[in-house]
Amino acid sequence: MLDPLKIWVGGIDKNSWTYTIIKLLQKYPNTYADISAYNYGKDKLNDFSNNLKKVIELDYKEKFKEGKFKLSDKLLWGSDVPMVLSDECYEGHYKNYFSKFEKVVNSANISDLDKKELLENIVANNPKNFLNLK
Repeated sequence: MLDPLKIWVGGIDKNSWTYTIIKLLQKYPNTYADISAYNYGKDKLNDFSNNLKKVIELDYKEKFKEGKFKLSDKLLWGSDVPMVLSDECYEGHYKNYFSKFEKVVNSANISDLDKKELLENIVANNPKNFLNLK
């Protein structure tokens, strides 16, 4: 049940760190958020998946209207997690880790074209913009 004392915007608690980061990303041109460092474990995957999916859908439905920038242009995928794997197992683990993220994007209620564009932005275009490699 939703806490009646909290203000909810599109299902996101207005007092949460998620909402604060969304507002920063929308307001400032040189802010980006890396979304790869999440716990994809069985007990945490649903929470993360649902939150990310909700943010993606709200962004594409333009429900966050206060800022100038779309979140899909401000999110980055990093390969730094986990940081303690040997070279031999990194590739397999990375593919597994990324496939879970990809499933979250593909489960979002947006068009297939938007899903493709979002993945391309997060893994290629946005990092290039962040690093000024346009």
